[in-house]
Amino acid sequence: MILKDRQPFADSISSAHKIIPQYRFSSCDFARAEQFVAYDNEFAAFGRSRLPPGRYARDGFCAQRVGYLLNGLRVVLGETEAYSFSQVQRPGLATDWGHWVMILRMRGWADVDIEGNSIRFEGYAVEVRHEDQSRCGHLSGGESLFLYLPREKFVGIERLLDGLAQAANSVRAHPLLGCYLGAMGRVLVNSTEADAVSLADATLSMVRASISYSKDAIAEAEMPIMAARFEFARKYIDRNIDSPALSPDGIAAFLAVSRRQLYKIFDSHGGVYSYILTRRLEAAFREILASRGECSISRVAENYGFTDMARFSRAFRARFDCCPTELRVMARREVDRNSFLCWLRGDGPETDVA
Repeated sequence: MILKDRQPFADSISSAHKIIPQYRFSSCDFARAEQFVAYDNEFAAFGRSRLPPGRYARDGFCAQRVGYLLNGLRVVLGETEAYSFSQVQRPGLATDWGHWVMILRMRGWADVDIEGNSIRFEGYAVEVRHEDQSRCGHLSGGESLFLYLPREKFVGIERLLDGLAQAANSVRAHPLLGCYLGAMGRVLVNSTEADAVSLADATLSMVRASISYSKDAIAEAEMPIMAARFEFARKYIDRNIDSPALSPDGIAAFLAVSRRQLYKIFDSHGGVYSYILTRRLEAAFREILASRGECSISRVAENYGFTDMARFSRAFRARFDCCPTELRVMARREVDRNSFLCWLRGDGPETDVA
């Protein structure tokens, strides 16, 4: 069975509750010769674009941007081919929202001209600008994340953000911020509407902590961040609970964290291995119970990654104080004697009771 949620830009979850993008742009919606011009016009308020030497508009240009709204925070994921960008002053196009924007190159790099110096942003280096500030530079092909920060959510630390947006100070955001934003970008597309608030809270906490460089602030921000990461990991595990490929390495890759960070996330939950085992045992318990005593214990064990029946039975008894076969017998007896349970499950005839 293939693990779900492996590709960051893939629509791997079919759910009515998935976060719905508020904005989309795709150059694929235009004729090949019009793709680069369409991209340049769409984002002209933030600078003009030009193709690298040897490339022409008639060759086509692959680009997409998808925008999400997370409890007042706007996050944009973008993917483009290589191009150069330059400053522009075009009255009437500049915005006046008072936002800052943080840019992370999730894949690839950007060489940005800041006061005559070319600064490369790649890896976990975060570029900070005022939202209406354009710069010159070159962008490699790749993926980027844009986080727009409304001024009203950062009362009291506006000067810190303004300082980061000026000149070479842009390279001084704490590296933990880039690590967090990269992880958020990779889980965002597979998040649900219910995740939006916790994700926004964790992001605001991380931004505040990372720009202040306060150890206390960073420590304080860890709690909502860890909670959000655990929630994403929990949902990933539940979606892949019947996959034999489910492993700590796969979870760490999905969250874009190291194994050490993953162990820290699960530290208060008994460890990642113990958590996966518990969730698999609970899933097996529910399946045996739902089968009303008619299931094959060996098939249930195999469905949830247990190849050793003796080990499965021992772990099951340790968790539920009964072995799988005992649970199956109890489930069968309950169905046989409990007419109310049959009625709840829709097994009995629908009759009116006077």
